[in-house]
Amino acid sequence: MTDQEIKAAEISAALKEFLCNDLCKKDIDVNKSFAELGIDSMALLRIILFLEERFKVNITDNLLTIEHLKDINSLSNLVAILLKDK
Repeated sequence: MTDQEIKAAEISAALKEFLCNDLCKKDIDVNKSFAELGIDSMALLRIILFLEERFKVNITDNLLTIEHLKDINSLSNLVAILLKDK
């Protein structure tokens, strides 16, 4: 695994923990879409704020695309890229 893949896995684990603890989601499949997980737009905003605070990144509006917000893995990969670019 590359450093970026390792970081993305760490971010994914933190995001799963956040979803379990703060949004009361259980049995999370990181490959399911946020819609399939029952995550609405308000919850998605909370997720983004959590990631920005936890990992000290700035997820700008232009990065909030369907590609990056598809599922936990795609969002985790985005944050890993942002961390790499710091």
